[in-house]
Amino acid sequence: MEPYRWLLWTAAPFPRRQLIYASARDITERKRTEENISLLKAEADSANRAKTEFLTQMSHEIRTPLNVVIGMGDLLERTPLTIDQRNMCGFSSVPAATCWR
Repeated sequence: MEPYRWLLWTAAPFPRRQLIYASARDITERKRTEENISLLKAEADSANRAKTEFLTQMSHEIRTPLNVVIGMGDLLERTPLTIDQRNMCGFSSVPAATCWR
């Protein structure tokens, strides 16, 4: 058993009789639950920050080489190509343009 307990006190004065009636309610379990919720929230916030950082980094890691591929495809389309070659270049340029919308 814990040595200390949380108590919520309520008091009402009765001046005529020079008394104060008071009652206490044990809220130790509620305080423990609030503390646990606070810890879980901190863990969830930390996990969310880690996820956001990971996605930001991965987005950068994917986008940088993809820019090179898209740029090279664009340059290739500006050169003399056969109809089949031009069609193949179109297969990469349409999905690439969709990625940047």
